[in-house]
Amino acid sequence: MKRVSWPIKPVIALITPLSGAIMMDRRNARVAKNLQRAIGRIIDEELSANVLISVTRVSCDASLTKAYVYVSIYSNQSSQSNSLAMLKENSWLIRRALSGKVHIKRVPELLFVEDSSLQIGQDMADLMDRLAER
Repeated sequence: MKRVSWPIKPVIALITPLSGAIMMDRRNARVAKNLQRAIGRIIDEELSANVLISVTRVSCDASLTKAYVYVSIYSNQSSQSNSLAMLKENSWLIRRALSGKVHIKRVPELLFVEDSSLQIGQDMADLMDRLAER
């Protein structure tokens, strides 16, 4: 009777790249969280904005060359667009301040995006309150 051996080496080779991808996702998430905290502090301390700006989330690409910074701006509509334009104009200043606060080889390019999810949630809550009053 012929003995059958299982191909153990190819199975190990299949597992190794997958575990590397999982580690890269963890690193990416950790870098994004650190960037979120640092960008929030820089906006509060160094930029003279007369509105409340909250960094809700940061999402980095796989190579950590671009970071999408989602911000919520609490003010009227005209101030929101002005504040978002101010953030986009001063992204180089925020990036330079980040280089001293976050310890990574290269600080990613910052792309600011308005996050309207909190406003949508507030609108939904108001709608539900109006329906409950009926």
